[in-house]
Amino acid sequence: MPAEYKGRIDFERVSFTYPHSQVAVLKELTLSIPSGQTVAIVGRNGAGKTTLVKLIARFYELEQGSIRIDDTDVRKLSLRWLHDHIAMVFQKPTRFEATVHDNIAFGDWQKLKDAPEEVCRLAAKTGIKGFVEKLPQGFKTHLGRLFGDETLSAGQWQLLAITRALARS
Repeated sequence: MPAEYKGRIDFERVSFTYPHSQVAVLKELTLSIPSGQTVAIVGRNGAGKTTLVKLIARFYELEQGSIRIDDTDVRKLSLRWLHDHIAMVFQKPTRFEATVHDNIAFGDWQKLKDAPEEVCRLAAKTGIKGFVEKLPQGFKTHLGRLFGDETLSAGQWQLLAITRALARS
């Protein structure tokens, strides 16, 4: 992939069935997502929304069709490149038993581990700064049962994961 890319994503006649299943999740899907466009993909449980993202990131290999970023088939891109350039937040995001600061900084640890101001800026960008500052120790609050400390609602964990994903950009 060139150093600079636009980010248009094209699905062309994509079909996919999960391993050990008889039912196709996607059948001959063709979809084009222009670069910079915000797109909502809506559907019932099991309709294939998450599958689309997992196929872009090559968590699974395509059975039929192609997925391209700009004009490059994702199968020609290294997994390293894909995972360095795509951030995903799923319905049940990863919950790290660590401080709020570290949960965000894990998005780009080298850059953010000692950068509380930048972590705070990212939190403000996604709207979680307000509730984080109300926690007993703010960004230094340990999250999760391991520490016997604070736990967050499912929605707050998702926002934290979105902030961590934003840290990667």
